Amino acid sequence: MILTLLWLAGRTAGSVGASVLQKRLLASGVGAGRLWWITYGLLVLPALALLAFTGTPEAAPFWKYAVAAATFDVAGNLAMASALRDTDLSVFGPLNAFRPALAALAGWWLLGERPTAAGLAGLVVVIGGAVFLLFPDSERSGTKETRNPAGLFWRLLGLSLSTVGAGFLKRSMEFGPAAGTLGVWILGGAIVLTLLWPLSPRESLWMAGPKRLRGSLLLHAVIFLAMQWATLEIFQRTLLSYSFAFFQLGMVAQVLAGRWLFREPQFRRRLLACGVMSLGALILLLSR
Repeated sequence: MILTLLWLAGRTAGSVGASVLQKRLLASGVGAGRLWWITYGLLVLPALALLAFTGTPEAAPFWKYAVAAATFDVAGNLAMASALRDTDLSVFGPLNAFRPALAALAGWWLLGERPTAAGLAGLVVVIGGAVFLLFPDSERSGTKETRNPAGLFWRLLGLSLSTVGAGFLKRSMEFGPAAGTLGVWILGGAIVLTLLWPLSPRESLWMAGPKRLRGSLLLHAVIFLAMQWATLEIFQRTLLSYSFAFFQLGMVAQVLAGRWLFREPQFRRRLLACGVMSLGALILLLSR
């Protein structure tokens, strides 16, 4: 349990840091496709090192599931970056509350996982908090995401795609080690992203981003790698739907970051919604 909590803390910190960096980079003119092209490009060598250290599993199902996970995750990351560009960080983070329900469906479909009655109750509380966040009583206090639903659409699409990808990712670890899975996931994602978003022959990795942002781009890649490793470790220790519910614990930090760094509105309401969703995550934790 203690080790799981440590991985959760690391994953939560990484998620908040990555979201803040993505918001700043997108606001600085780095497009969604370019952001992820650079991130995956920087991680190719670490991925090769992971595979050299652990070896590549020979089981055909491993490759099938790992490549499927990479494909869905790349599409999900592109969609969520597009959403973050038009969505407050203090709404973008808590919208992850929909993910446990999506993960429950993916876990049932891909892994045969069955949440307990208490786990289902926790999921209901988490999703109820998300509804409170997005759909307030009066139109005047509504979020810009409900008045202009494009960002909400991209966010939910990204969450759906990446959650299915997570199901395939967890399935692949039944046939190979976490480090090898991470390496194949990165390399597969880099190939898929290059096919979906090719850069011109004149563009190199560093030419793809402004010089003043190179440090932030490198930091984003490092955080993203650490966050994904922590995610895999957590997947090995609990159900897929429960994993994503635990990840909600970082949404309070995203609300605080949205207020302090980007001066986003409705701070109290969004913080209260996070409290409701955190209660749901606690119920899930106790239901294990």
